[in-house]
Amino acid sequence: LNRKYEDVYGFRFVVFVNGRSKESLFPIAEERIAHGNKIKELTTGLSEMVDIARDRARKLQTLPSSSPKI
Repeated sequence: LNRKYEDVYGFRFVVFVNGRSKESLFPIAEERIAHGNKIKELTTGLSEMVDIARDRARKLQTLPSSSPKI
C-alpha cells in the first residue's frame, strides 16, 4: 500500500497511529488512495504530521526532569 500511495501522490503516507493496530491502518490507507485528491491528501498528511508532533511534545513535557550531576 505504501508504494501504491507514493505512486498516486508522489509523497509518503503519513498517519497518526496513536495505539491503533496495523490492521486498522489498511482501510485508512486504501480510502486515502481511492479519493485521488492530491490537495486534500496534502492537507490530511500535514494535519497528521502536526498531530504526531503535538503528541511527541506532550510526551516530552511529561518526562521527569533529570537531576544535575555534581
